[in-house]
Amino acid sequence: MRGALLVLLLGTPMAAAQESSVALVRLADGTELPLASWKLVYEHQTWKEGSSPAFAEIQRREGRELIADKKLLPVAGGKLELQHRVYEKTDEQGQKVPGAAVTGLVLSVGGKRTTLKPEAPSKEVLAGDVKKVYYQARVLDLVGETLTGTKRELCLVSFSPLVECSALPADRVVSIEFR
Repeated sequence: MRGALLVLLLGTPMAAAQESSVALVRLADGTELPLASWKLVYEHQTWKEGSSPAFAEIQRREGRELIADKKLLPVAGGKLELQHRVYEKTDEQGQKVPGAAVTGLVLSVGGKRTTLKPEAPSKEVLAGDVKKVYYQARVLDLVGETLTGTKRELCLVSFSPLVECSALPADRVVSIEFR
């Protein structure tokens, strides 16, 4: 009984320390933004077979790991670099506006570098092993709080044409150090 209580008491500060870690975000314009209480959030939608995607249910999965297909890759203590292809596109009014797409991810944790493609996680990891349900991953966001307590949500990778991450340098994340 004492051993279980000791484990419970010792485990609590460790969990609190993990929650209080900071993600130092570097944006394409050179600014740095520290985020406390950060989470990686995968947004996806599901809809029943035979129904319209317009009636899809949007869901979110929060965690502190990247998902590569069916693998969960912890990021704590590591660095994530986002490689972009920047281009110019024309909007509905005929104006030229910047565009950007993530072409690769590099996760460095404990001296090990892992190169990842920006591909949607598997249906089983995000939506579960649900039968007769269609699934579409939408986006990977980083959510946290600034030092002043403002909640921020930064788009990292879009998996769907329904969601587009900003290409503006002041919004485009190029790296994150998870401290």
